[in-house]
Amino acid sequence: MNGAAFALKPLLESADPVNDLAADRQRAAAIRLDRACTELRRGRPLALPAGDGWLLAAAVETLSEAMLQWLTRTGPAARLLLSGERLQALDGREITAPCALGVPPNITLVQLQQLAAVTPVPGDTSVLGTPTPPNGEDLAWSAVLTMCKRSRLIPALLLVALPADAGTALTAAQVLQIDPADAVLATPDRAAGLRRVSDARVPLAAEENCTLVLFREIDGDAEHVAIVVGQPPADAPVPVRLHSACLTGDLLGSLRCDCGPQMQRAVAQLAETGGVLLYLAQEGRGTGLANKLRAYRLQDAGLDTLQAAVLLGAILAPTDPVLAGMVTVNDAQDQDRMRYGLSGEAGFNDGAAFPFVIFALLWMEHGSVDQWVGGWALHRLIWAIPAGLLLGYFMGKWVGRFAIHLRSRNPHTGAPNDFLALALIALSYASAEAAGAWGFLAVFAAGQGFRRTEVLTTETHPAPEHLANQTPGTSDPTPHPPAEHFANKAAGPDDLKHPTKAAGHMVAEIITFGDTAERLLEVMVVVLLGIGLSTYWDWRAVPLALALFIVIRPLFTLLFLAKTRTRLSQRALMGWFGIRGIGSLYYLSYALNHGLDTQSSEIVALTLSVVALSVAIHGLSSPLLNAYENIAARSKARRAKNYAR
Repeated sequence: MNGAAFALKPLLESADPVNDLAADRQRAAAIRLDRACTELRRGRPLALPAGDGWLLAAAVETLSEAMLQWLTRTGPAARLLLSGERLQALDGREITAPCALGVPPNITLVQLQQLAAVTPVPGDTSVLGTPTPPNGEDLAWSAVLTMCKRSRLIPALLLVALPADAGTALTAAQVLQIDPADAVLATPDRAAGLRRVSDARVPLAAEENCTLVLFREIDGDAEHVAIVVGQPPADAPVPVRLHSACLTGDLLGSLRCDCGPQMQRAVAQLAETGGVLLYLAQEGRGTGLANKLRAYRLQDAGLDTLQAAVLLGAILAPTDPVLAGMVTVNDAQDQDRMRYGLSGEAGFNDGAAFPFVIFALLWMEHGSVDQWVGGWALHRLIWAIPAGLLLGYFMGKWVGRFAIHLRSRNPHTGAPNDFLALALIALSYASAEAAGAWGFLAVFAAGQGFRRTEVLTTETHPAPEHLANQTPGTSDPTPHPPAEHFANKAAGPDDLKHPTKAAGHMVAEIITFGDTAERLLEVMVVVLLGIGLSTYWDWRAVPLALALFIVIRPLFTLLFLAKTRTRLSQRALMGWFGIRGIGSLYYLSYALNHGLDTQSSEIVALTLSVVALSVAIHGLSSPLLNAYENIAARSKARRAKNYAR
């Protein structure tokens, strides 16, 4: 070397210093951050400049007894840095930002890890001091918490403050020093930092023509796989499926999720046209397998109860008059406010409560209420509810008008009208779902639209029998009976040429079919409850059901109907007969098939138990409906008698 001093060029030297300077700085920060994350994962502390001195930080999860003793001897007062969410879970403190709390010098490693939720035993919060302000340590706190999450460690660190002249001693102790700004400067986008490593043809069960291509992160240790399925199109957009790695679901067939079946279906679908499945190393949504298992443990212990409570409330919201036939309206001109209110409520809230089932499931998926709420509200509330109602209503009107027209023009047909009801249900539901609206609401509104067509038909084409009973010159004519009133009076096909009689014949058959379907649903509900209760009965449902049946529903019914034209007896009955049934069971099955993998047994048990109690309690109180009907009939007879006078 001719006596020249040995020298190295910078590890990162830009070919274009002007344009690539920022990228080089970012790349250098990413390398330093990766080294710091490795130190935390190995249980070694970091040193960060903070305020007027230095801040030693060590991850509680990987901390050893020896390192704990070294840290507590190094500084005068150790503190435990926790996230705001962890503090809320510990003792309900109304804190949202990270906070450092003093710990005694003789605190044990077991106590620290219990407070940080590293172990399943609840931590003793009495050893924690009062929260201390950052005092210039904000950036350092944010940096070490970011590095913990990047390392897939629990965001809890032991902090020790050191004076400004401790830099030389830290270097001598081989403590890695890192600038907190590196956590901000280092790019979080790993996509540009992937290197293709290897590939091979690997036949899969769903498609033998598959190639696996492995990519490794340049600034990390994660390895991602691109599964090229079949022959992707070269001259068209390539179908791509993103799939986060899930050891428990993909490999072990866990019942907590459906990740494995989802991946198999995705490969089978991609095989039809050719495509790529990106298998991303994001176990536990990027938190790592250890934290995913900890989350399962916490969920089994009953944490995350707020999300579960919202889901349970949404599941138990829909009422079900199918289980009490006397509650439903009798015909298109039934003016009884109690029956009309309960029937309308049951039809409407079967769909109106559904967005909140979706809300709870999304909350469980994301873990917090943040940006996704806007999209949920815009789609599930602002669009899906009115769109479902309008689409179903007009579809019911148009189908009803067309069906009555065809029936009156073809009176000799013997086709049963049951299929018309099934067709209208299927058509309105499928159309609403295709438009991103609520299918349940569309089916309910379609029934309303069909009934409206029946009423309009009787107004525009009164039955001859009704016209014959009218007294000429009467200022207050008798209202036209419902169309189905004339269904049994049709002597032959010629009578069905009259639109009102054709409508009545169709409606009568549809109502008969509906009654039969309701009876079958009643049997199905009772059988399902009997099967489920043998395994899932939960005594905690008793106080929940009593609170729901006796306090919550009656109170709010009386409150919100206070200024309406309903009588007190009608409001009381509407408050009492909030029967739970098939709607709740459908919501429960939907939740189980769309992400409910936590606390599922509790929610299943509570739902089935509350529905069973509703069937039993409201069934035993059905004589109240008989009494109401008798009183209503006597009142109607008195009004008719007074009117005749």
